[in-house]
Amino acid sequence: LDLTSGSERWRFIAEAPVRMAPAYRNGRVYFGSDDGYLYCVGARKGDLVWRARGVPEDTIDSRMLANGRLCSRWPVRGAPVVSQDTVFFGAGLWPEEGAYVTAVSAKTGEVLWRSDSMSHIKDGMSDHGKSYDLGLPPHGYLAIIDGKLAAPSGRSLAAWFDLEDGEMEPYICFYVKLNPPRGAWQVSGIGRYSVQGGNWFGTRPDSLPPTPPA
Repeated sequence: LDLTSGSERWRFIAEAPVRMAPAYRNGRVYFGSDDGYLYCVGARKGDLVWRARGVPEDTIDSRMLANGRLCSRWPVRGAPVVSQDTVFFGAGLWPEEGAYVTAVSAKTGEVLWRSDSMSHIKDGMSDHGKSYDLGLPPHGYLAIIDGKLAAPSGRSLAAWFDLEDGEMEPYICFYVKLNPPRGAWQVSGIGRYSVQGGNWFGTRPDSLPPTPPA
């Protein structure tokens, strides 16, 4: 839209709903769609530059009905975040079918790495002193904090990834009797700290101050 008049300058139509806000960098707009693709379009004319799937290339492009609309089995609801020449995003809502975080070249859409580590995490949940296996769909606004990639997953805490190779850090989510809940679909941070679900966390083991002696 034109910022002065509100008139439409261009319109781009994906094959399914766009649920999350786009990211902008260097004259290009990046956004994900429920059709399972991340799109890159020109900011001036809305022309398609490239699109990339969040799942492995040999995965069948399977569609299904969700809330009355056609949707990929691996919709892109992990909103993109851009760092230098790389775009990071998440795909998949049902971890047992695969939940993926993918890094692609911002220029070409070429896949740099892809991780399915969020699909199944052994003993990833600690609830009332008992451990449970956990699957996390990347659902929300990804963020880069303290040189790491944070992938939120609704009510659970964010998972953290290395920007260069996509290795996921050891994960644990725990029971917290607070309102709002322990996680959220957004995560923010500053320096060596992150904030999610109304709670502060350290991004490194030595981030938090030492416990004072009794």
